[in-house]
Parts: sequence; structure tokens; C-alpha cells
Amino acid sequence: MNVVFVCRQNPWRLDGGALIRNYWMIRALAREHRVHLVTAGGGEAAPADFAVACASITQFPQAGGAAGRMRRALDALRPGASYFTAGAVSRGMRRAVAALAGMPDTAIMADLSVRDALGDARAPVIFNAHNAEGVLLDRRAAYEPQPQRALVRFEALRTRRLEADFLRRACVVAACSDEDRNELARLEPRARERIVVVPNGVDAARYAGVAAAIPSGRTILVTGSFDWRPNVVGLEWFVERVVPELRLRLGDAFDVRVAGRMSEALATSLGAREGIVAVAHPPDMRTELERARVVLAPVLASSGTRLRVLEAWAAGRPVITTPAGALGLAYEEGRDLVTAEGAAELAEQTARVLDDESLWARLRAGGLDRAREYDWAGIGERFLAEALPLVAARLRER
Repeated sequence: MNVVFVCRQNPWRLDGGALIRNYWMIRALAREHRVHLVTAGGGEAAPADFAVACASITQFPQAGGAAGRMRRALDALRPGASYFTAGAVSRGMRRAVAALAGMPDTAIMADLSVRDALGDARAPVIFNAHNAEGVLLDRRAAYEPQPQRALVRFEALRTRRLEADFLRRACVVAACSDEDRNELARLEPRARERIVVVPNGVDAARYAGVAAAIPSGRTILVTGSFDWRPNVVGLEWFVERVVPELRLRLGDAFDVRVAGRMSEALATSLGAREGIVAVAHPPDMRTELERARVVLAPVLASSGTRLRVLEAWAAGRPVITTPAGALGLAYEEGRDLVTAEGAAELAEQTARVLDDESLWARLRAGGLDRAREYDWAGIGERFLAEALPLVAARLRER
């Protein structure tokens, strides 16, 4: 089978949840099928081992800066569009997808953000659902001030309409969790039987060296893609509400490192705060995980699952998070991770894990065990076994 895999960013960068998921799904598909990658990530060269796994890679640059923002805003005004899906797909990208989709025995795999690239292509579609995006926008709206709250809710309505349309079109939907499967099925009940759960995972072997190292300090690590608004909202809440609560309990006997993709302005703002170090665009998150005593995931609005939790588990670092941060994951409270509602409780639980050696060791061991269940190799095999037969059946019908 030919699989035309369409995405917004180059997946081999591995510095964001969607990119990591795309990377491993492409690697799984390439074991048995010919993968033709079409990306709006620009002309960055793919690593040799990834490039050789793909039958072809076609890249289209996105307009950056003010021009890119203007293009996206104008594109979002089109009837039947939304800001979430706007600005990523050029005419050249649509033409490339159409040409590839015309090959015999071809399916297209794409997420909602690049749905416009599919045009009128008649090939069977696999909907790569990173989140239940409309639901996530609704949850995010609750934490936004007015008038942004009303705008986000309006965007949620438009996004849900596009999701429902994509669900009707897809012959297979790859959702990240049972929770997302249920949310998507509420949008389009007839799609339920076509939704398969393909959880996010982790390359556990990559973190084995970190897991073997026992940190000596009291560093709290917060990781994430902080160019994504829901993560920024959670980070702002952590800095403004949780850190003061931590100081009440721990005094100065801890430090905080915030690591991930972020703007220069955000890094400067974080760095100006006492006891917080901002690590923008770390070349390898394992370096940060190795020095961390615990990983804290301050998530307020979520869908899908958090790869940062999976990475912390694989690295043998105890995780403290909110119920939203643990959403979609299989876990046992107090064994694999600790959840807490509200800033004061989150700070209390974090202080408890830092101070209680037996609890720290139990969470470390539980997380390592749980990470093995989320290894990408096994997830890829299940994806091929559950999703691809549905695509093959649709191709036979044609």
C-alpha cells in the first residue's frame, strides 16, 4: 500500500508531542508500506535513517513572521474554515497530495490541521487525531479572560464542525485515548466503529541511561511545548499560583527548571523570576531529566495524552500532575504518579514527594513499569494490526 502522510511540521525534529507521534507512526507504517511524506515544515533535511524509511519526502515552507500571521488570519475568515486549520496548506501542497493520491492502492493519513491539503482526493483517509480539538478548545476557554474566552468558544464551535466532517470522511480514526474516542464519537456517532485507540508512547530504551542515574538535588522540572497556548496557560498558572505555595512549604530548598520550545520573550520573563531557570529549545531533554528530582506537569485543559509524563516515567522521575495532566493515561494513583487539584494541593503533593524517600522510590519504580506498557514498538504493531485492515478493505471496495 502507498500511504501519503500529511503533516504541518517536519516530524523528525522530535521536540513536540504531535511531532513525536507522527515520527513513530511513520516508522511503523514504513515497516510494511510505502510512505510518501508531505510536510509544511520547510526545507530542513531529514536524518538519513528517517529519509531512507520513506518512499518520498516533499516539503513546502510556511510563511513566517507578520506575513505568516496575516495569511493565517485571512485564511481563517473563509467559510467552513477555522483558525486551527488555517494557514498551513499552500496550493502547491494540495497539488502534491492530489498527485500522490492518484497512485494505485493509496491511502492518505492526516490530522485536522492539514485537512485542506486533501482537497477532493478520493483515496481512503486515516484521520490522525492528536486530540479531540474542539473539546480541548472548550476546556481551554474556561481559563481564558474575556474577550478571549468568547473567541475561543466560537473557535471551538467551528473546529467541532470540521472535526465532524473529517470523521464522516475517514475510514479509520486513530485516537490517542479512550476518552478521546468517546468525545469524537459524540461528534459523529456513526464513526465510533471506525475509531481505534492508538495511544501516544515513548522510546523507553532511549531513557535507560537517565533512569539509571539517581539525582542528588531538589530540582523540579516542568517540560512542554510552550509555543502551544494550553501549555502556556498551565505554565502561567504554575508560576503565579503554585510556585508561591511551594515556597511556603519548602522555603528556598528547591529550584525550578522550565524546559521546552518557547519564545525569547517567555524565556526572558521566566528567567527574571527568582529560583526559575528557563531552558529554551533544549537540544536533548534527557539532560534536563537527568538533573531533575521530580517532574511536575501543571496542566489545566487537555485532550489526548501528555508525552512529557511518558518521558518522565521512562526516565525514572516521579510525576506530580493535575487530573487533566493524567487524562487518557492508564495509571495507579500513588504508585505511578500523584495527582492533585488546585495550586495548594499540587504544591503540597510535590513537597511530599521531595521529602518522602520511600514515596519517591515507589513512584520511580511504578513509572518505569508503566513506561514499558507505552513503548512505541508495541504501539506501532497494534496500529498496523487494527487500523490498516480497515483501510485495505476500503481499497478493495473501490
